[in-house]
Amino acid sequence: MLFTQTYLSCCLLVVVSVVNITPVYSNPQCPVHEFFNTAALKCTAEPTCQNPSPEPECGCVEDNCQQRCECNPGYIRDVYGKCIPISQCPCTECGENEVFNTCASSCDMEPTCYNRTPEVDSCCVPETIQRCECAPGYIRGPDGTCICIANCPCECGENEVFNTCASSCNIEPTCDNQTPVLDPCCVPETIQRCECAPGYVRDPSGKCICISSCPCCDPLTEVLCCTPCCEKTCQHPDGFNCRSHCNVDECVVGCVCKEHYTRDEETGKCVAVCYHKLMKHIHKPVVHHHHHLPIHVL
Repeated sequence: MLFTQTYLSCCLLVVVSVVNITPVYSNPQCPVHEFFNTAALKCTAEPTCQNPSPEPECGCVEDNCQQRCECNPGYIRDVYGKCIPISQCPCTECGENEVFNTCASSCDMEPTCYNRTPEVDSCCVPETIQRCECAPGYIRGPDGTCICIANCPCECGENEVFNTCASSCNIEPTCDNQTPVLDPCCVPETIQRCECAPGYVRDPSGKCICISSCPCCDPLTEVLCCTPCCEKTCQHPDGFNCRSHCNVDECVVGCVCKEHYTRDEETGKCVAVCYHKLMKHIHKPVVHHHHHLPIHVL
């Protein structure tokens, strides 16, 4: 009934029999999944995946009918103009601060807080794709959501990476302390911060430098490609001074005391003899053994 009313209102100025409103599905001029509509509304575009309920064109007057190929019932035009089942339309509902781009390039990487001008791979073969992208003025944040560009975290320095899930209890390695010990009394909180990239540590000025570039501050130490998880110290001679999050399968370059030397946790230096052992030896009570000489009775 609605179709008949629309048709009649469209074709009042045209003498056409109402009997002919039935769509002609077998018209050879139309592609697959389309029919030839002899009474189409010229002011209203066909529904598409991107606009399933199009509004009439503003200012347009339906003064005559239009003949055109339209999608069969249950079909809709995709971004390429083909009629596809409505169920095959791609999802066009994007997240917050996102827009749906029907003509994106598969070679174009989206800008992020840490790569605001991504380079296009010269070997990439571009293809037209549909995807959700950040709206103008927004950019992909660390968690993948689109945030205001002004809300991007601080940019990290040279040889640094931004850690979105760092622990407030983990102390960054430095040249002087390449295997910091986790404070057992610290209550961990998840924080975001810039940290030295793998293979780099902070030097005395706070910059991240290659571990091998650390100044030689203790001649009694040597650099090992794989430092032990638990270093023997004066305070922990059995090797219970373990660095936090130690992975036995992961090699960590660092300085260790040379052979026959032990690290003193109080000073951080390598010593030949541990001070507390020396003091213990010095203050060790001396036991005097009195030897009674035999008494000869004359």
